[in-house]
Amino acid sequence: ENALFFKVYRVPHVQSFQPEEAFLSGGTQIRLMGPNLIPSESIKVRFEAASKNQTVAGRFEMWPPENGAASIVCESPVWKVQEEAVISISFNDQQFHRQTTEKKFVFKEEKSLFGDVAHVKERDEEVKTTPQAGEEQTVKVIDDTADSEPSNTDPEKGTDSQGGE
Repeated sequence: ENALFFKVYRVPHVQSFQPEEAFLSGGTQIRLMGPNLIPSESIKVRFEAASKNQTVAGRFEMWPPENGAASIVCESPVWKVQEEAVISISFNDQQFHRQTTEKKFVFKEEKSLFGDVAHVKERDEEVKTTPQAGEEQTVKVIDDTADSEPSNTDPEKGTDSQGGE
């Protein structure tokens, strides 16, 4: 009646993960693969790097679903700097097992037409201007139809220049 139960399992080995990189903004689904991965109610995945360590929840999946091998799936956490990280997993949220591959996971900056997305987000947070009641707000419209045929629309009247609607 006063029993103490232990779950004994073979040491898991994370031999590969896909994708091998994710954006700093987080949210990328990552699949960890290797032998001795088992189902558990408290799977955790830890990302360890020079700037910080962060642990996220993971879940057990067979991949591919038809006849696959065991895998652990998690989402990449939000990261502040571009750097490499080592991945560790735990089935009990206490004992973590480091990846056995020498390949490191990479957190990288997102690129857009306007530069690094991480920097754009920071700049937008600093500016935070909202027009007050009664103020006019100027919106710049970029015409990307330079290669298309010219329009006969009169922007002031909303009609074409030949009198039609």
